Amino acid sequence: MNYSAHLSKITDVSKSNDGKFFVNSEVPAWDFDGITKKLFPKTQPSSTDCVLFSKNNIFFVEFKSGLEKLVDWSNYDSSKIQCQEIGDRPCAKFGNLLRQRDEYKENMLQLNIQMKASDSYKTFEKIIIPQMPQHPSKHVFKYHLHFITVIDCKDIENDICEDIMLQMSDAKPIPKTNHITNIKSCLKRFARQDLWYDDIKVFGVQSFLDFLESTYPTKTIANSTNS
Repeated sequence: MNYSAHLSKITDVSKSNDGKFFVNSEVPAWDFDGITKKLFPKTQPSSTDCVLFSKNNIFFVEFKSGLEKLVDWSNYDSSKIQCQEIGDRPCAKFGNLLRQRDEYKENMLQLNIQMKASDSYKTFEKIIIPQMPQHPSKHVFKYHLHFITVIDCKDIENDICEDIMLQMSDAKPIPKTNHITNIKSCLKRFARQDLWYDDIKVFGVQSFLDFLESTYPTKTIANSTNS
């Protein structure tokens, strides 16, 4: 099957539903959503946004925006939930509702990413690879599979500023986790060379641009713009 019509670039495959691009880069990318729709015209499985190739490495890439809109509960400003009805003091009930809402949203997002990791692997290994003339069963085509999630959040896993502010406050200790840590954790089971992917990575936008620049040094990479 010919997939040439689905050759695109990072800028286009990272666009959100409202047309805003997530990462601005001219690096070529295969639109894996489009390929999946071609393979399954009636009912599509989940799929990553794109696939990148570099020598014998194949990178499945999923872009996820919206995480920056969730509350950072490791360093939350309680003044944001002050209630005039109780004398401009923080409303614990409202704060709990916000936390439950964000926990639900992040859990759904993690489940969505897990499904994309699973279904994309199966589509590639069970449908696409057997179509290739150099099938791995002939010990000709050797490759390494990688799964990358790019999110619109901090590039660091734990912010030292959060640690200092928590130590200075009277707040109860909160586990030091953020979105990158959480997504890495939810994808941990897919980091198995014998069953799934050779490697799992979670990047913020700038770290992903750095990865592209080191992997494709001859390609033009512009500045990033979050959706």
